[in-house]
Amino acid sequence: RLTAFYTLPVSPVQGDQVWVTPRVSNFANGDYWLILLEYTGAQWNITVYSVASHVRTQRITASNIGTTNGVRLNMNGTSISLETTADGGDNWTSRGTPATNSTYQTATGVNVLHTSGVTPGRLVYEPVA
Repeated sequence: RLTAFYTLPVSPVQGDQVWVTPRVSNFANGDYWLILLEYTGAQWNITVYSVASHVRTQRITASNIGTTNGVRLNMNGTSISLETTADGGDNWTSRGTPATNSTYQTATGVNVLHTSGVTPGRLVYEPVA
């Protein structure tokens, strides 16, 4: 699983985003997984996409998740689930419905946190024991 921590802006504006790419097959060609947190002007939403040739396919989504400071993508074979935390990782909330998809199942690469008005924090990779 991959966990990324961050600090969201105190006064977010519509369009503020956090991007986390936990699996990268070929970033230049647009082949990767994307976790996107986006502020709509009234709430934060979160979506997990698989991206192939720069085209996004929605896998997991949740609306109105509140202010978070961490996101975790659990990847177990072809099963993918999503959690968020608002207290630095002491408690986690499952978001959306887990997805089954083998896209980039064994891909490894750079884990990226892209921000707009967001302060990046720790990036934690926890391999299967």
